[in-house]
Amino acid sequence: MLPSDESLDARLAEWRRVGAPHQILRDADRARLMHRIDLNGMGPLLALTTDVTSLPQDLAQLLQHRLLAREMWEEQHKRVLALALDALTDAGLSPILMKGTALAYSHYPRPSARVRGDSDLLVEEDGRAWAFEALEKAGFRRTLAVDGTTAWAEALFQKADLTGQLHDIDLHWRLNSSPVLARLFTHAELFARSKPFESLHLVARRLGDVDALLFAAVHRRLHIDRPTHIYLNGVAHPVIDSLSWLIDIALLFDAMDTDTRSDLVERAISKAIADVLSDTLVQMSTRLGYPIETDILKRLDIEGPRQVSRYIAAGPLQSIFMNLSATKGLRRKIRFLREVLLPDEDYMRARFARGRFDWLAVLHVRRLLPGAIKYLRARRSKS
Repeated sequence: MLPSDESLDARLAEWRRVGAPHQILRDADRARLMHRIDLNGMGPLLALTTDVTSLPQDLAQLLQHRLLAREMWEEQHKRVLALALDALTDAGLSPILMKGTALAYSHYPRPSARVRGDSDLLVEEDGRAWAFEALEKAGFRRTLAVDGTTAWAEALFQKADLTGQLHDIDLHWRLNSSPVLARLFTHAELFARSKPFESLHLVARRLGDVDALLFAAVHRRLHIDRPTHIYLNGVAHPVIDSLSWLIDIALLFDAMDTDTRSDLVERAISKAIADVLSDTLVQMSTRLGYPIETDILKRLDIEGPRQVSRYIAAGPLQSIFMNLSATKGLRRKIRFLREVLLPDEDYMRARFARGRFDWLAVLHVRRLLPGAIKYLRARRSKS
């Protein structure tokens, strides 16, 4: 009987913990095993933390190939990211690195050990236009995206490296496009607690460990409850509850002393995301075999789901209503509804036109229908 995906993931977590794969993984179908390794973003990390001479030769070669490919990507991506950081700081902005790249250079044994597809930068909200101009002058090209400032809080920029490969910079001017989630943290408070990051670049700064862990916990929960897709070799696969997210969190948590962990708990409570953090730490402990102090969980388990959890679990219409309620000012509320419900025509035609029956109303149906079907299927599977 073939092991389930959940069983394979559990064995991958064990492999990472003990430094050697279980016999089940040694005997597993290589294509299926490597697919799970890739979905969890663990190939380079396993190659770096395992004595590959002890592995079956074909498995060792596959892992080393993953590591070599990431090392080559990392070298070029770092150069592109440095250009973006220089451009933004020269424009008078204060970019903060978030998510995978920040952790790759601060908490992993080598940056290439943390697989990712882009780098996330947060700038001041009122500096959005300057950031766009600075990146475009530096040779970055903005990809097709909805044009808006109220319902949208990020834009993707691309630049080719010396080999012609495109690298992505995900520019944020708020923490999240959702007003409910964006108000968890401001750029000003995050920058005040940010850390210098000279191992990456002289002007680089990253989120402080407490903020990074809380952001990672919310990000994980959002992608679990509202699954999207990940692309491997050009093929879309449903996003899973990736081990790489839990490893990020474990590395951040492990770097904290007692006082910092206490600060983590207090900040989670003050931000009304104690339930999100509690679930994340429990999953980290369960799936990675990482011990968690019971007093931390007791302090976090003080109440049921709060607004952030309710928002993440909400359906499309309820989400719009909650975001609308969290948007301040009548003009901003009107602009939010327009941007969500009626994206600009250029975007709609570029994104959804198929050459026939391309009336604007039809394009809106094409935009909204897949999400509605996915939501109804998710509700049906839960019931």
